[in-house]
Amino acid sequence: LKRLSKAVEGEAPINYAPALLDDYKATAQRAEMSQEAWRFFLTMIRDAAPEWPLKEAWRRVRDAGRVAGWAVPSFPTFYRRWTELSEAQRLEARIGREEAAKRLSLPAMRDKTSLLVLEEVSLDGRTQDFFVNWGDGKATRPTMLVLVDVASNTVLDWELAPSENAGATVRLVKRVCQNYGIFDTLYTDNGSAFAGHLVAGGNPHRFRNGMPKGLQPMGICQIMGIKLRFAMPGNAQAKIAERIFATLSRAVDDGPEFKGAHAGHTPGASPSPKVVPVPVETAKAVLAREIARHNREAGRRSQGARGRSYDAILHDGLAAREALGRPVRRPTADQLYLAGLVWKPVTVDRTGRVAVNGWHYGGPETQEALIR
Repeated sequence: LKRLSKAVEGEAPINYAPALLDDYKATAQRAEMSQEAWRFFLTMIRDAAPEWPLKEAWRRVRDAGRVAGWAVPSFPTFYRRWTELSEAQRLEARIGREEAAKRLSLPAMRDKTSLLVLEEVSLDGRTQDFFVNWGDGKATRPTMLVLVDVASNTVLDWELAPSENAGATVRLVKRVCQNYGIFDTLYTDNGSAFAGHLVAGGNPHRFRNGMPKGLQPMGICQIMGIKLRFAMPGNAQAKIAERIFATLSRAVDDGPEFKGAHAGHTPGASPSPKVVPVPVETAKAVLAREIARHNREAGRRSQGARGRSYDAILHDGLAAREALGRPVRRPTADQLYLAGLVWKPVTVDRTGRVAVNGWHYGGPETQEALIR
């Protein structure tokens, strides 16, 4: 084995067999190859499927070279030149520069054990895979909104709504603030329900619709003093809430409670005549049971869990915040009142009045101020 290993030392793997012959002599001379032949070889690889055989590309270069008068050496020569390219160059030739950069980019390794509980909370919504009846007899795929504590992975609260809307989002955030206290930062994507006035009003930066213009009513985050942080466009899957959905979706959506109400995992699936929607109260009961089990399940092995349940991590974290002198803020009565208001921008007409839902506001005493 040592003799054989020494005989092939420094050789390309494709030359191992000839290197073991008694009369083999290695040469540094490179076979002649036309530049056009090599470019044609790489062009075909670029335009073909990623798994297309290299030997088939060489055969086509060989046949084209006979007509064009190119110098086309043997396949082993092409293969050696191919393997001399770096991994990044070979990937770029196969799948393109953008996809190669995505595959080779090193992920940021973060340690979240330094985060305090309720220091950062992740918000997201997902359309469920089952159909429910909201009492109107129509089969609808509901949307589930969740707030997840990033430090403990605890699902703090959730809401089942007909769609991803700002009203349900505000109710969810307000309920969490009442039950657990005001968290420090809300991390969300740029969906219209999360980046609109009711949630993000007053926030100086949003990816959706650019910088806010004109009068900005206060959103619930500004009212509660919550810092709002948006995920980068195209990178919403970085949120911990996305991973919670991935964990729960197959366990809940495919469960026996929704037999006959399920129409597959395709986002745009519509109900067939065979689909029988479950009552929305049944769906809420199943979700409440499964999320409670998700939170109290012991033996967790995530970062910093050490076998505890997510509920236990949250409980211990709240005690740690108290010990550090950073207790969770509690919402005041004024904050809860303002958070319950629904804001709507209105326009003053030329006579100095405002119309809202068929009601007109403004009189002689307010005309001058409103016209301005």
